[in-house]
Amino acid sequence: MEAIIFTRRHHAVMNAARVKPSLLNVYKLNEVMVVAAEQRPNFPLHFGSLGFVRFSHLSEPVASDRGGRAYVVKEIGIQVVSQEWERQMSCLYEAFHRAGVNTLQISTFRERVVFATRPTFTEQDSEPSKKAPGFAKKNWVHKLQKSKVSASSSSSRPPRSSSTAEYSRHPEDPIPIIDLRQLNTFDYKGDLDNLLQGIDEFPRLNDVPSGSLVWIIHTVNGFKPKKAPTFEHLTLSFNVWAVLVLTDPLA
Repeated sequence: MEAIIFTRRHHAVMNAARVKPSLLNVYKLNEVMVVAAEQRPNFPLHFGSLGFVRFSHLSEPVASDRGGRAYVVKEIGIQVVSQEWERQMSCLYEAFHRAGVNTLQISTFRERVVFATRPTFTEQDSEPSKKAPGFAKKNWVHKLQKSKVSASSSSSRPPRSSSTAEYSRHPEDPIPIIDLRQLNTFDYKGDLDNLLQGIDEFPRLNDVPSGSLVWIIHTVNGFKPKKAPTFEHLTLSFNVWAVLVLTDPLA
């Protein structure tokens, strides 16, 4: 994968494992801190993460009651490529650190990293038939040296009416799953832009085969826990936008 891919029209996709942290910017939007590109500081940046699929519920929302509240979500869990993932996390930590964040917490499920839509809270008696797996908190916690930077480098709020300003997808939104196993003509510069705009014509799957190698396109956002008094401690969220299936199941 190329280190950084800026498409020509609307979207940008970055491999954070291969870039300098100075290329990233973090801005605050209400109760969320959103990762953007330094060249475009008030618009959510799309990232690409590589891994092997362990479970996937992207065709239809699944139910969960984590935290004591019932909600539905679309999600996919992968076994990340450890060296790439560690580089990516280090880059993200540095970007959040410059914005005044000292601790980032990532929720995992059986050592799988989960990429999901924003949850939609529901009534207890209106759950879909499938049950989402539970999460184990604090499996990947990294504390940074206390920063004296008190605010994000950019606090301007992007216009919510623009599709490029959306930092997450919702359970009712379709998540494109593109089958690249037999396709050799995919252009990671131009075709990614068409994909994120929803105007591509590439072959799609209903869901992701377990065990296959995939490249997940997602945004990265930080949420303040309810008990945390400030934004120095955030829970990191990886919000899925699309999935590129690269191989048949390998494990």
